[in-house]
Amino acid sequence: MSLKEKIKKEIVSAMKAGDQKVRLSALRMVSSKIIEFEKASGAKEIADNDIIKIITKLIDQRNGVIADAEKTGRQDIIEREKIEKSIYEEFVPKALTKEEMTSEIKVIVETNGYAGMKDMKHVKAAFDAKYPGQEGKLVSEIAISFLK
Repeated sequence: MSLKEKIKKEIVSAMKAGDQKVRLSALRMVSSKIIEFEKASGAKEIADNDIIKIITKLIDQRNGVIADAEKTGRQDIIEREKIEKSIYEEFVPKALTKEEMTSEIKVIVETNGYAGMKDMKHVKAAFDAKYPGQEGKLVSEIAISFLK
């Protein structure tokens, strides 16, 4: 079952449950972002990696809203955003630890013979293909340490 189908199935379950308005709203947001992506790219079917990237962006947005709400003391917003974030996190792979990322990037660099900063995009592309939805900034920092 593709990730898109899983999300659709979860929307139907949330609709049947009736009392899961936040969950239904969050799932519909993901669904609408998927439709937007498909229309923009002209693709008939979206890949799971693209869905993971979409959901990762939504998680990052939730983190930003939570940080802003904490500054203003809006506990109601914080609670709702944390719930939405946890819903989105159900559909993305578990984040790798820094040590796991380091070992994977080291393998990518060594097996492909990447040596300089010119190969950064290749390292990131290979890592993203294998582990979509990971923190890009951290991946870049680790890759830089191997490409110097």
